[in-house]
Order: sequence, then structure tokens, then C-alpha cells
Amino acid sequence: MSILVDHVTLYDNQEFKNCMCGCQEKMVYKIKHQPQPLSLPDKMIKTIEMLLWYTPNNASSVQTFNNEYLDNKIFEDAIITYYLRYFKISPEDFYFLEDGSINQVLLAPYMGSICNRCQKIIVTRRRGETKITSIIKHLRNCLAHGNFNLFGNEDFIGFDKYKGNYTAVFKIKISKMYSFCKQLIDEPDFTISQLFQYIFLKMKYSICSLPTGGYNFTNKKEEEELVFAVGNGYAFRINCSRYTRGGYIKKFEEIEEYVPDLEDDFFKDVQYYNLFYCENEQEKIRKLSASASVISKNGLEDLFKGRYELISNLRID
Repeated sequence: MSILVDHVTLYDNQEFKNCMCGCQEKMVYKIKHQPQPLSLPDKMIKTIEMLLWYTPNNASSVQTFNNEYLDNKIFEDAIITYYLRYFKISPEDFYFLEDGSINQVLLAPYMGSICNRCQKIIVTRRRGETKITSIIKHLRNCLAHGNFNLFGNEDFIGFDKYKGNYTAVFKIKISKMYSFCKQLIDEPDFTISQLFQYIFLKMKYSICSLPTGGYNFTNKKEEEELVFAVGNGYAFRINCSRYTRGGYIKKFEEIEEYVPDLEDDFFKDVQYYNLFYCENEQEKIRKLSASASVISKNGLEDLFKGRYELISNLRID
């Protein structure tokens, strides 16, 4: 078994650096499209289609679907951390403003001429929006209002404005924007396993490759719904699938014989537990056995509010 990740990447403005690449040959651009209509690469066309019609929680499109996690402010830092990796940007490249508009100091490096080395995203949000829904909204507005252009081989520059003030800047790669949108559509239920990974990392656990031991997965999707966290003298195998009450019992019976390789260094002097996630409080089974517990969506939200003692209470010593 090996450690996959042992820390959380925080996009909290603390490391942001504006575009100061110092390129000798900046590319001059104009927002006005020439020629008209603009010749667009295939991935750009697909990105426009996804943003205008298919990305989740778009009240303006009958083709959309709802993903309640994207609108949940409790989970927003974990969700933005997950999705921004598809842009391949670091905390140096993302700046987030609460309401208001983007000032001229932040705007200046993106007006009229621009480098094609780094990517940058600067967005504001209105009251009630999460960080991820703000990004989706501003990107959609850039495209819907034609306030964008392409430069270089695969670079996108776009702006959103409200009442004459700039509210978003995107200087990004077309291929990365495409990957971001595709993930929004293709993996709408990513959030449960990713949320557990995020919160256990915040609690100073390490996320590890899963020791399958004597348990055979029925399909790849099932394996992806499992999170394995080790730290603080404990190991948690977290099953993030959504089950009915009967489904929990059936799944627990399938893995009850599961025992990790105790010869592995990760398991020396470590107490091991199975943890099941359930969607609804009324389906919650408090304890399945001496080595398994269930946590509900409400419990997960409490963890994100800092109630880490819930994990301590799940341990049965």
C-alpha cells in the first residue's frame, strides 16, 4: 500500500500571483471576433455546448441536471479543490472575490496583450453562490455574451461584466476548460468520495491506495467509491456508495471478512474500521458491528463544520 496524497491544496487567495510572466513577446488580441463567425477548434465548440446547455444547475437550460452538492456552501472548498485540478492550475493561479468587481490592478495584465504561458482565473461571486457555481456562471456568460477570444494555439481569454464592471477574468487553455466541463457532466456524483478524502486530509490523515486483501471488487466504479485513510493510530475504509437500509446490511455482509494485510507497515499498531456513508438520516444504522459504523449526510456536513470529534466517537475501543 502507498500514500496517494497527504495534504490538502487550498485555493484561499493566500498564494495568488497575478500574471507577471515577463514574456518578451506578448500576444496582442482584440475581443472583437475576426473573422465572423469565428473559426473554433472542435474542443472549443464542445465546451460552448456543454456550458450553455449541459453543465449542472443551469436554470436557463432544459437539458441541465441538478447536483445539490455544487450549491452547498459547507462543501465548497473541497469541491473547488477537486474541480480546479482539471484546469491544471495551482493556488497561484486562482483568485476569488466576495461580491464587488475586479479592480484595475488585477485587470491590467489581461487587457489588450497577454502571455500564453500561465493560466489565471479571477472571479467574484454574488450572495448565495458557491465558488464552483460562480466559475460556471461567469464562464457561461463570457460565451453567451461573446466577451471572449482565442489567441495562440489553444488559449482562451474571456471576461464577464455586470453594469459595466468586470466580475470575472479567464486566461486558460481550451483543452483544460474542456476537461473541466466534461468532468462536471460525466462525473456528477464524484463528490461523496472526494468530500471524505478532503475532510480526512484536513484531519491530518493520509489517503492511501486501497489494500484489497481478501475482497474482490465487482467493478471499477465500486473501487472508485472507496476511500482509505490512515493516521493518528487509526485506519478507515470508507464506502461512499449510496445504499438503501437493506443495501448497507448486504454490503457489510460481503466485506465482513475483509482484513487488511497486517504485515504492511501502515497497519502496525493501527486500529482498523469500516465506515459507510448514507444519504438520509432515517436510513442510518448506528453500528453494524464492532468494526463498522455509518455516517449520514448530516454527519458529513458536521465534519466540515469542524466537529472532528464525530470520527473519534465512531471508534469503538
